[in-house]
Amino acid sequence: MEITATGFSRSIIVVFQGLLRPTRQTHIEYHDAELRYFPKKSVVHLEIRDIYNEYFYTPVQIFVTKMSNQLKRIQTGNTNLYIVYMLVTLIALLVILAH
Repeated sequence: MEITATGFSRSIIVVFQGLLRPTRQTHIEYHDAELRYFPKKSVVHLEIRDIYNEYFYTPVQIFVTKMSNQLKRIQTGNTNLYIVYMLVTLIALLVILAH
């Protein structure tokens, strides 16, 4: 007996059908419309939603994009301002740690 990729993936899809929610569309063309014993062409389109992309990667991407847009306001490109930020942070840490 031979196991093909289609047969292997079909069993996985059946097991995880509730989680993956596959959709299947079948289109069959016949040589003669009245005689349906000899199909000319058969096309099966199986689609599975990408749950990792939909529920994990896309929300993380949206969050990171929003945070980077917020942080872009702080980074104006002025080096002197960055040095002042570091100096204020250093002084604040020294004051906090001195007590």
